[in-house]
Amino acid sequence: MLDIGELKPDALSGGTNETRIIPGYPVGTVFAVRYYGVDPADGLPIYLDAQGKQTKVLYAPTKAGELGDRVPIANMAPKYIGGFTNTFKYKSWELNTVFTYQFGGFIWDNSGKRNMGWISDWNIYSFYVGNYWRKPGDVAKYPRPTLSGYPQDARMDQGIWLNNSSMYIYNSDYVRLKELTLSYYLPSSLLKKWKISNAKLYVAGYNVLLFTEYPVGDPESGRDGENNDARNQSGNANFLNPPLPRSVNFGLNITF
Repeated sequence: MLDIGELKPDALSGGTNETRIIPGYPVGTVFAVRYYGVDPADGLPIYLDAQGKQTKVLYAPTKAGELGDRVPIANMAPKYIGGFTNTFKYKSWELNTVFTYQFGGFIWDNSGKRNMGWISDWNIYSFYVGNYWRKPGDVAKYPRPTLSGYPQDARMDQGIWLNNSSMYIYNSDYVRLKELTLSYYLPSSLLKKWKISNAKLYVAGYNVLLFTEYPVGDPESGRDGENNDARNQSGNANFLNPPLPRSVNFGLNITF
């Protein structure tokens, strides 16, 4: 995006996630406060302010015109998307594979912020639970889950569980075995008396394997939706999206 006139980055948002349209950056770039880590002494999150200095006071106002400590962080759209197929034959057997992949993008886990203090039956089994800070001295990936006790700028009008930061950004790279089909061609001598020119039995699996470092779900499972909006700006923002279904089909193809 080259120019949005006099509009601020918040004027063109992606909903409750932090994807924005910012001049000089790709559409859907995350505009948020940078998350640095957890203080082992008290379990509080450490952020970086706009100048790159560590702070425990998250300043990411929601009022129009105030940008706070937010900066452009990551592009959600992958740089490379593709796939490749292979066919292996041995006598009457045939094996077909279809792989898909994407590299160079990121994903925003929009459900993650709810895990910072709003633990309910629909997300208590989340990836975050096993990586929380629990006691002084813990070296944890995520701060203590609480609805109170977090410092924040007085201008913020939302609780900590809604405070967005780069804590919820993950690499979206993956390689998936999208389809695996094993076929057996019946002998022609068996088919002649039935006047069949070709017949094969097959078993096909779909979404068989997934190789990814994304820890909280399926990076290809879809995008976040809100109020039935398509969220075209936020193609890689997930909110409790179910993984792609894995299935197995059996069949018989006959050619007369």
